[in-house]
Amino acid sequence: MNFSILWQKVLSEIEIQTSKANFQTWLKNSDLRKINEGIAIIAVSSNFAKEWIENKYHKLILKSLRSLIPNIKTIEYIIDTNLTQPVFKEKENNLKDFQLSFPEVKIDFETGLNSRYQFENFIVGPSNELAVAASLAVTENPGIKYNPLFVYGGVGLGKTHLIQATGNTIKNKFKNKKIKYLSSEKFTNEVIEAIRFKNTKSFREKYRNIDVLIIDDIQFISGKETTQMEFFHTFNELYGLNKQIIISSDRPPSALPEIEERLKSRFEGGMIADITKPEFETRVAILHQKMKEKRYFLPEEIVELLAKKIQDNIRNLEGGLNLVVNSLKYQKLLPTKKNVEKILEKIFQPKKTINFKKILNTVSEFYDLNPDQIFSKCRKKELVKPRQIIMYLLKEELGFAYSTIAEKLGNRDHTTVLYACQKISKEIQKNPFFEEEINQIKSRLCK
Repeated sequence: MNFSILWQKVLSEIEIQTSKANFQTWLKNSDLRKINEGIAIIAVSSNFAKEWIENKYHKLILKSLRSLIPNIKTIEYIIDTNLTQPVFKEKENNLKDFQLSFPEVKIDFETGLNSRYQFENFIVGPSNELAVAASLAVTENPGIKYNPLFVYGGVGLGKTHLIQATGNTIKNKFKNKKIKYLSSEKFTNEVIEAIRFKNTKSFREKYRNIDVLIIDDIQFISGKETTQMEFFHTFNELYGLNKQIIISSDRPPSALPEIEERLKSRFEGGMIADITKPEFETRVAILHQKMKEKRYFLPEEIVELLAKKIQDNIRNLEGGLNLVVNSLKYQKLLPTKKNVEKILEKIFQPKKTINFKKILNTVSEFYDLNPDQIFSKCRKKELVKPRQIIMYLLKEELGFAYSTIAEKLGNRDHTTVLYACQKISKEIQKNPFFEEEINQIKSRLCK
């Protein structure tokens, strides 16, 4: 089979369905290397290109490949830095050697860890210093101090970086320890495969012989009873043998919907550390670190402008940096404040208006509920709490009268609303975890 001819056919089909700029930047210089047992291996020029293609074009590529070879099961992407990459040239725009290349990043297939994630390139600030301190303590004596370590925070704040940096440091310090990092989604898929092929015994042996188990985004096992059961028993086995368990989530254990109480109890039995939005100084430091890694240069005035404009998370901060650098390059513009502000207008749309429907849907989604359940008369704990939070937010955010809130939520008594608002307010004051829960909901309201 001539892979080169086959890949050109695929690219021809994809080119029609994408913009010229995107095709030239991300797909043109890719290469189909081989097909083995239904797995197509595609080479791309950098880790950044790999992540972008996986997130944006994977389904399109898979569909195009399958139209030519129906037995293709999936695609794996590898990095070949010899493939052509776009480069800024100083003569084009008087910038100092902009280069959109990234260091080759290798995934350790035994541990699942990405060598890119290290403590050395993780910026520490007030928003994450507790989580970093706890993670460093774990690397000194895995399984003994802070076990389990539960790190939580919003999207794009560096949780994955931190827990993988912890794993990489343990790997370097303790050569004989068996470490495994994986997402909760992958863990769930392995549970399904074990059941399907009747090899649950080998699945259990695989995970119960690990010294350090790192699970990312544990919230995604919500509602998956068999996965929770397997994880619970794996957790108990490892914990009983003083094996280190590290978990990340987008919310604290108490706020995880459809997670068994016995699992929440295990999570709360160790160290719980949160990561919040980075403040201005930390955002500036993060931008400098990203520029160093990617060999970008921007004047300090532009760095501070980016840090002021993009405040929500690190992922968007890096995305804004990439957008600015790419736009300056392709439009052949100087990195002036005026030019950068114009570029950033693309990612700063007016915030959505907060109204009754927005609050109802946001809280329902946060707790994995159908909005219709909020209006029911059911008094189950998993419904009462979200319902009371909605009442509180309608009062605090929109200034609705108690009687109006009562009417909107199913013609309830206004004293019920008064009690709910007071209860939530008191809980916020005395429980920092619950306060963070409410803050996360509020941040979603503004998106």
